[in-house]
This record gives sequence, structure tokens and C-alpha cells, in this order.
Amino acid sequence: MTFFALLALAGAFKSFSLGRRPTTNSKCTFGLGLILLGFFILWLAGLFRDMNGRTQISLLIALAAIADMLIGTIMAAIGLSECKRARPPYIQGRKQAITGLVIMGLAILLAIGKYGNNLRDFRKTSSEPQIFEEFNLSYALPPPEWQKLDPKTVNPNALLAYHRRGPEILFMLAAEKGVYSEGVNTQKMVSIAKETLRGIDAKAQFLDGDDIQVSDLTFKTFDTKARVKGKNVVYTHAITTHNGYAYQLVTFALGEKSEMVRASARIMSRPFRLIDPEQMDLGDEGTLVGKHVSRRFGYRLDLSGDPWFTSKDGPEDLPETAFRASLEGRASLLVIPVILGKEDPLFEASLQALLYLNRFSYPKQSLQNRKTINSDAEHEIAFTFDRERDPEKEIVTCRVLQKGGLLYYVAGTYVEGDSEKRLRVEAAVRSFQTIAPERKPDLASLPPDQKQVQALFFNEIGNHFFNQDAMEKAKHYFLLSLAAQPANTDVMGNIVDCYFKLRQNGDALRFLDQQTRHIQKSPDLLAYKAWLLADAGQGDEAIKLYQNLFKEGFEDDFHLSAYLDLLERNRRFEEALAPITRVRKKKDGPLLQARHARLLMAAGRPKDAVQLLENLPDPLHPQARRALIEAYEATQELTNALTVTDSLLTDGYASAHAYHTKARLQKVLGQLKEAKKTTSLGLLHYESDPKLLALASEIEKLLKKN
Repeated sequence: MTFFALLALAGAFKSFSLGRRPTTNSKCTFGLGLILLGFFILWLAGLFRDMNGRTQISLLIALAAIADMLIGTIMAAIGLSECKRARPPYIQGRKQAITGLVIMGLAILLAIGKYGNNLRDFRKTSSEPQIFEEFNLSYALPPPEWQKLDPKTVNPNALLAYHRRGPEILFMLAAEKGVYSEGVNTQKMVSIAKETLRGIDAKAQFLDGDDIQVSDLTFKTFDTKARVKGKNVVYTHAITTHNGYAYQLVTFALGEKSEMVRASARIMSRPFRLIDPEQMDLGDEGTLVGKHVSRRFGYRLDLSGDPWFTSKDGPEDLPETAFRASLEGRASLLVIPVILGKEDPLFEASLQALLYLNRFSYPKQSLQNRKTINSDAEHEIAFTFDRERDPEKEIVTCRVLQKGGLLYYVAGTYVEGDSEKRLRVEAAVRSFQTIAPERKPDLASLPPDQKQVQALFFNEIGNHFFNQDAMEKAKHYFLLSLAAQPANTDVMGNIVDCYFKLRQNGDALRFLDQQTRHIQKSPDLLAYKAWLLADAGQGDEAIKLYQNLFKEGFEDDFHLSAYLDLLERNRRFEEALAPITRVRKKKDGPLLQARHARLLMAAGRPKDAVQLLENLPDPLHPQARRALIEAYEATQELTNALTVTDSLLTDGYASAHAYHTKARLQKVLGQLKEAKKTTSLGLLHYESDPKLLALASEIEKLLKKN
């Protein structure tokens, strides 16, 4: 890079010297000279930044260089125009102007290619902090010279990592939970970090720094010089603990750049923020709870009057954001917050969904003492119910309220007859109050466990409307459920069912096309996609999809029948034989046997159809017998066909078709009198059947002729 910079400087001086000649257009040569000089000044700006780390001064120098190049570009363009208008006086200058403009054009294209995507990403994310709900922190975008890295390449425990060039400095952010219950404070975390560094270099040198304030937290800092893999590395650590969480901000670089690392550490600490300063990670089970506040979900509980302890009791799949506590003995408290956002479902539907999440079989079990509460909430009810838990019966007292786009389920449990626990549980449930959340929670920022609950919740509301035949509403909530868990194929199936009910097959197909990546592991959804493709007239694509599914062992009677129908419509009979043969090996039945035989006949193999059906055990199912009759007719074994038809009527499987078939066979075999008796007997039972009437008339005419 230094060579090219010096070459640009030499070119600039050469261009300036050419401009003094009377036959040279000075604007052209001066323009090229200024452009080349601008590139040299840009190199100086980068060199100054690398040597001193003063990005503000180097940025001013870079801006001056860009201004210089713009002036040079304008001069070159004006000079080139003058050369065109009055070329004879100017022998030199035109080539220099063109060279300068080409260099600037290439530089602009390279700059767009290198920085265009970064600028777009910066515009998209500059106002969108990265949120880590699990650790109660957010981190805004740092200055643009810092580029994001995969944190695991820097440290397995890092949540975020960034680096900057000139000089190369790295930054990482790490967080832990559960330190509240372990009695770990900030000073102990500092000691642990130092011991870790001593494990890397026993001669590491530490220098304690000044405390810094970030997001109302006090971070303790210290600098370190250590040898890592044979190289000198300088570190600046900023460490704090707060409400059961521990946070580390680590900035480091190779060489002897302590001042620059320390300055970078201050810059990179500024984007750090707590989501909810009052939120506590209560750690392991058994931590005493006093006042519990969640600004993230906008509620508080005052449990300071009784010995409530953190608990893990209850369904294992409840989210970490659910609050659970217990008293000595069988008494517990549970709070589940659910985000509604801009949705306003029927409160009864929301209630059903919440109770489902808590494993409550509503409405099969009755809600007792149900009453509406007048409060500042949009909707609020209280109720109790009981459930059998060996060896005693439990009473559950609940409140469900909806406010500000959030829904809360508050439930306290105690053993029936324990009046002391009842009073404490009821007091705990009453202590629940809503407060203004730090910011309205949104689905995109939720941790995976909470997203799963949201998906279940909206899916249950969708089921509520589906059962009421309100398909548009059901589809709306199923789509919300899918937004919370985009790979949930069960919810996708519910959405497809809604499209079917609404007779929107085209929309169903477009929906499945959008989910191509997720449905690859769901044979049921792939089969429905094949059915929809066939319905849309895309038979070849449907056949390919069905073919792959049935080759891989997919089993479904509806889709097998649809696949076979599709092949038959396209007269691909031989292809239809392969899937039905595979399916019959796993599960067989008379309907499959009859279908198999008819496919053999359609493929021009009636003898194989006869052989297949003759080898079936007696008594034959009526469907298989009817297929055997058709096979005998195809092989001209009319006597055998007549015998099987007669067995249908004898065994009580009479129908107009059976009488018609028997009489028709008798007529072909020349048994006209017997055929007349058969049609007469058939018309006694099916007097208006047009085929029987027509056949009887035909036989009567033949008898008269004879």
C-alpha cells in the first residue's frame, strides 16, 4: 500500500509540472494531480489513525482528501470539455483528464462494492439494539468502524464480539445467570477473571482502573498485560454483578496498545443497557422472595409478609419468564405473562388458551366462584377450581386479566382444608398489580421458551374459533402462532385446514410454497401439497411429490387413493402398481385388493388380476368379488364371472348392479330365459333402475325373435 501511495504522489507532481507548459490544458493535468494527491492523503489519514488511534483527526484528514479528489474530478471534466472546443492550442492534457476520471470511476465502484452492504446494514440496524432477554441486557450498534464477529470464534462464552482495524482491537461481551444464589459479587467476579488470566500466563501483570458507570451500573475495571501463545496481549476488563446476573466487557489487542485498548473499552461500554433494572435472576430453587418486579412484562408481587421461596414446581414446559414460588407444604404461586400485542381476541378464547397452557381441562372442569372484577384492566375475572392430587384435593384460586397488550394468568394453589395456607395464597394472588412495562414486549425479542408458549397460546385461540366455524379468525391466530414458531408443522397443518374449509385451495398451495424449507420433514404437509398441485392442474409435479413420499414409506389411505387416481387419469397404470404393491405388503384389505386388480386390468394384464383375486381367502369381500367379475370378463371367462356374480346375490350382497351383471352374462352365454328371470327378480327390488329396465326390454325382444 505504501508503494502505491508514493507512486500516486509522484504522479501528482508529474501532472502539476506538465500543467506549466503552454501547449497543455492545465485544468486537465491539475485535475489528475489533485485526484492522485487525494489518494496519497487518504493513505496518510489511515497511517495517522494506525499510529495514534485518533479516529476523529484521521476522519477530518480523509474528508479533506475526498474534497481534494472531487475538485480534481471537476477540473478534469472542465478541462476535457475545453480540449474538445479548442483542441489546436492544447497538445497535452486530454489523456490525463480521461485517466483521472477513469481512476475516480473505478474508485467509486470499489467503494460501493466494499462499503455499500455495510451502509445498508447500518441503516437497518442503527436504531435496533441487539436484545438478550435471557440475560436482561441489550446492546446498541457501536461506532461504524467496529465490525461484528461470530462471538464463538473469540470466546465460547461470549454473547457478542466486535473488532476494528488500524490498529486491530477486539471486544467481547459475556453474561452469566444464577450468581445471586451462589453468593458471587463483583469483587469475586474480578478475582475469578484474574485467576483465569493467570492460568494463561502465570506472570500476567494487573493494574486496577477507575470504576465506570454504565446503565446505572458500576463496573470495576482492570488492565492486564500477558503472554498468550508467545505474543504480548493487553486487556481491559469491565465487570459487574446485578440482581443475580454477572456481566463482563472485555477489550484486548496484540502488542503494547494499553492506552488505545482502554479508550476503546470506554467507547464499547456505552451501548450496553439493562432491559429491566429491577428484574432479578432468582437463581436456583429455594431463594427467599420478597417483592418481585418484572418491568419487562409490567407487573409486581408483594410477597414480603410470608416466607415464599423460588420454585420449579409445575409443568416442565412452562417458560423461564413464568414466575413460580412456593410456601412450606403444598402451596404454590404461578404467574404466566402472555403477549397479545395489537391483538384483542375474545377474552373467553384467551381464558381457554391460558387454562390449556396450565394443563387445566377447561371447560370439562367447572370454574367455581367465577366473578368479573372492576379494575383498570380491560378485562379481569377471578375464579377457583379443584383437582384431585393424591392423597388430597387441591384448590386453585386464579385471576386472569388483560391490559395494555398483555394477558396475565395468576394462580395460587393450596390443599383443601388448610385455612392458614388458603389465607396466604389468596393474599399473594391479590398482591399482583400491573405496572407500566419498560417497553412493550414484542414476539421478535422473546427467548425461544417464551416463543413456544406464545405459539401454543395463539394456536389454542385459533382452535377456539375453528371449532366455532369462524375460519378467518382461526386462520389469523394460527398465523400468529406460526410467527412465534416458524418451523411448527402442526400449526401449518391447522392453517391448511382453514384454507380447505374456506375453499381457498390456491391460497393453501401458495402458503405451502412459502414453507418449503420447513415442511420437508412433514410427510403429511408434503402430501397435501401434492394434492393441491393436482387440484391446480400441475399433475406432473404432484406425481413426482407423491412418488417420493410413497417410496419413503408414507402411508395414508386418502392420499394413496388421490395418487392412484392421478396416475390413472394420466394413463400411467404401470407406475400406479408400484405404490399399491408396497402398501399392500404393510397393510392389506379388500379395497386395496380390488383397486390393485383394476389397475392390473387397466395396464392390460387381466390374467394377473384374475390370479391375484383367485388366491385371496374365501369368502371374498364383495368389493374383491366385483373386481374378480370384471377380471373374468376381461379374460373371457364368462362362466366363472357368472358364478361369482351369483355368489354375491346368494350371500346377501344384492344390488341393481349385481342383477344387471348376472342378466347380462346370462344373455351373452345364450341363457335368455334365465336372464329374463334375473331381470324380473331385480325389478321387483329396483323397479326404477334404468339399466335393468333397458336390459329387460332387450332380452324380451330377443326371446320374441327366437
